[in-house]
Amino acid sequence: MVYMRDERFLMGIDLGTTTCKVAIFTIEGELIAIAGKEYPTYYPRPGWAEQDSWDWWSVTVGTIREVLGKSKINPDDIAGISVSSHREAVVLLDENDRPLDRVIIWFDKRSLPQTEWIKKNFDNWEICSL
Repeated sequence: MVYMRDERFLMGIDLGTTTCKVAIFTIEGELIAIAGKEYPTYYPRPGWAEQDSWDWWSVTVGTIREVLGKSKINPDDIAGISVSSHREAVVLLDENDRPLDRVIIWFDKRSLPQTEWIKKNFDNWEICSL
């Protein structure tokens, strides 16, 4: 399909638990192109689950490039970008803004003893009011 020179588009980026998906839409919501790439999850010990933020970055950049190539759209014609990512992931950085280690992701179970202690010693209202 050929698009008008001054037409604008929207990009959605979904950084999910296992896959980065990127889609481009017209302003009216018509899907133009979609691409997705997986990244690994590491399990260094039983119950642990980690990912490398560099994997997130490189896969996201590669997926954006792929969807732009499929769509034949000039990146300058992207009017807006929406990003969603998997939850509760914190990337710790050093003084040079480089990741210190892999990221503990949401289904990691290493904090289960602390979670059980909190549930035993506090009710939901106390926790939510903090």
